[in-house]
Amino acid sequence: MRRMIIILTTLLLLFEYTKNSYPAFIEKIGIIEDTRSKLKLVIKSKFNSYNAVLLSHPFRLIIDFKGFYIRKNQKKLLEPKGKIISRIYIGNREKGARLIFYSVRRSGFRYRIDSKGEYLIVTCWPKRNVKVRTGEYMALPRPKRKIEKLLSSHRKKRKAEIDLENTKIPTYTGKKISLEFYKADLHNVFRLFSEVSGKNIIVSDKVKGTITMSLKNVPWDFALDLILEVQNLKKEERLNTYIITPIEKKEKGKGELIVKKVSKDTIHLARALKKREEEIRNAQQIIRKAYELEKRRKINKALLLYEKATELWKDNADLLKKTAYLYYTVGNFARAYYYATRALKINPDDSEASLYGALSAVKLSKDEDARLLFEMAIKGEPKIPEAYYDYALFLEKQEKDFIHALGIYEEYEDLFGPILQTSLSIARLYYQLGEKQKACDKYREILLSGFKISSSLKQQIEKNIDKLCGKRSKL
Repeated sequence: MRRMIIILTTLLLLFEYTKNSYPAFIEKIGIIEDTRSKLKLVIKSKFNSYNAVLLSHPFRLIIDFKGFYIRKNQKKLLEPKGKIISRIYIGNREKGARLIFYSVRRSGFRYRIDSKGEYLIVTCWPKRNVKVRTGEYMALPRPKRKIEKLLSSHRKKRKAEIDLENTKIPTYTGKKISLEFYKADLHNVFRLFSEVSGKNIIVSDKVKGTITMSLKNVPWDFALDLILEVQNLKKEERLNTYIITPIEKKEKGKGELIVKKVSKDTIHLARALKKREEEIRNAQQIIRKAYELEKRRKINKALLLYEKATELWKDNADLLKKTAYLYYTVGNFARAYYYATRALKINPDDSEASLYGALSAVKLSKDEDARLLFEMAIKGEPKIPEAYYDYALFLEKQEKDFIHALGIYEEYEDLFGPILQTSLSIARLYYQLGEKQKACDKYREILLSGFKISSSLKQQIEKNIDKLCGKRSKL
């Protein structure tokens, strides 16, 4: 009997040794998302544990998998096309597999590792932070600094154009079109009008030259008359055909007097185009002066000029946003709100204008307006980190809507990557909502994420981990 027990014990030990010495393999490693703002890599295997560490010079993330190895057919080098990770090395070491993520930028990147069943998902984002001004608790993003942005504001599409969507022109009944020509041959231009109008157009060989113009949303017959007027041409209609010829100049005292009939609408709109261009040129001069004052930190004087420019150039959204931003910085929240909402009338999907309006509404205690504008800010374009951060803060601190705030914080981290402020807020909200285990996991994640944490904050996080998870869970 004793001999039988010894044999069984030996067999069990041999089986355990064989089981532990047999290598486990990572089934698959591949990139599933690669954009300018996010990279996701999926690793398939049943992991017991892994170790991750961030190193600098060069900035890189190293993940080690003890006891798990890469198969021979796995690609050993991945080269993402985005702007976050330059290359990912995959290989085996003596104790297991290793992955190394090299950063494109010197400043590095943020990362998060999530476990979902038999998959491990590594997500990387560009490293960025929201900047909070002294004395404030919400973040205020600066508008574009370059003056060219204020002076051009979509000028490529607006040169010599006027929107006639709501203008009544009884003389012209043609289908409304938008045109943009740059040194286009006149014969080619009239060929285009033939296709648009369905009319036969015959152009005299004496018609020569080119034209540069931009018209938006005008009847085609008005556009045709405007070109004829500018080019000193005339048209004669016969049945379904236009015959276009130059207006010939007669010598003094000879021939007939030609009187060109131009409709009042044509004259009015031509004058409107000219007046608009003059106003924009004047506004540009004022903007340059205001910009110089702003650089010298004479904000109030700069604001007076920016305001004057907005009255001349009413649809320059970038100028309106700049004015809203500056008014917010000097504490005039009513004027900031006014200019932000003016910018939104031009483009309701402008996330920057929505955010400036929301922040101003918070200061004015217009909580309903603030919530609506924050929603517009996170749904609009471009996607701004501060919009999500500020909205979550507003929901947490002022609305006490902890569940919604938690969702916005998590959406921030999914879009832009975790930062210390959002990670601490998420952990705090999990605790307030009674999710102690999730709060503990988030605090542990903060200590592993490579954030620059003061010694006092680190001690507080460790205390929270001990309190929520027990001292044996301490990292």
